[in-house]
Amino acid sequence: MRSAQTTLYLFSFLLLLLSSAPPAFAQLAAEFGAVSLYKDRGEDQDEKDTDLRPAIQGGWRYDTTPGFFIGNWFSTGKFSRANVQIDSIVGFGKDINKDTEISLGYNHTVHPRQGDENSGELFFILSYKNLNLELYRGMKAGVNRNNMYYNVDYLYPLSERLGLNIGAGYEYYSEKGLTGKIDYRTGLFYELNDSSTVSLVFAGANHKHAVDDGIRNNRLILGLNMEF
Repeated sequence: MRSAQTTLYLFSFLLLLLSSAPPAFAQLAAEFGAVSLYKDRGEDQDEKDTDLRPAIQGGWRYDTTPGFFIGNWFSTGKFSRANVQIDSIVGFGKDINKDTEISLGYNHTVHPRQGDENSGELFFILSYKNLNLELYRGMKAGVNRNNMYYNVDYLYPLSERLGLNIGAGYEYYSEKGLTGKIDYRTGLFYELNDSSTVSLVFAGANHKHAVDDGIRNNRLILGLNMEF
């Protein structure tokens, strides 16, 4: 309960700062899109073992010049009784120089009608040019407390509009008897225009024998994303 209250106080404090910031010093961005399958950290976010399970995704983020940000993101899928995942984030980001940025904050995940799967994570992200290094620590007792996730992503420009993304992550489970897993992904991203991007991504994870529903199988995922 104390942890939940602390998080609520942090959200309220940052919301107050954001709401009082002059419009000229703030920026609101939004996105909306769809994928042929929602896969997160190498695992399918659906209960059917098929390659085609379309999901709708979208979100928004509000940034201020001091560096505070708040946002929300969602994706449809199948999470026991829930049909949607909602992520709310709050944090602080800072440019170290023209090529390097750091950000840290808290992400809270909600699955409506499936509250026992709700969770929270603290995160730290270091970005250098097209390279991202990410660290996440689970906070929810009985769900992901003390779990650790390490991720690296690199975007290599192939042309003015075409980019190759390569990424991998390692997830450590604090629960005894669970073996950590490595996930991987590589894909092509093509900018149709200044606001729309299509993607084709190959993704999966190791230790497929540890699950019996195929969620870690390799998948080829088609996506379309629009930014506003």
